[in-house]
Amino acid sequence: MRFRHEPRGLRRHVVAAGSPADGRRIGDLDVGEDVWISFVIRNDQLVPVRGSTILCAGDEILALTDPERGQDLTPIFTARPGTGHADPTPA
Repeated sequence: MRFRHEPRGLRRHVVAAGSPADGRRIGDLDVGEDVWISFVIRNDQLVPVRGSTILCAGDEILALTDPERGQDLTPIFTARPGTGHADPTPA
């Protein structure tokens, strides 16, 4: 998705295999109340976004965060470097 002016707080991530998000329901992610996962794209198709939506490796997500207080979501969607496994204690 392209924006003429990308909104502040918009974050794009791809779910990595073995990341904390891989195989988990959106509602179970530890993203806090200031994050809204607005789009999930899987195999070039939009996937309905609900708390029960299960994320898969390769899914692209667009999340809106509070630009002043939003946490870094990268550890949730990224596998631990060099192992292909998620970091057991994401920041």
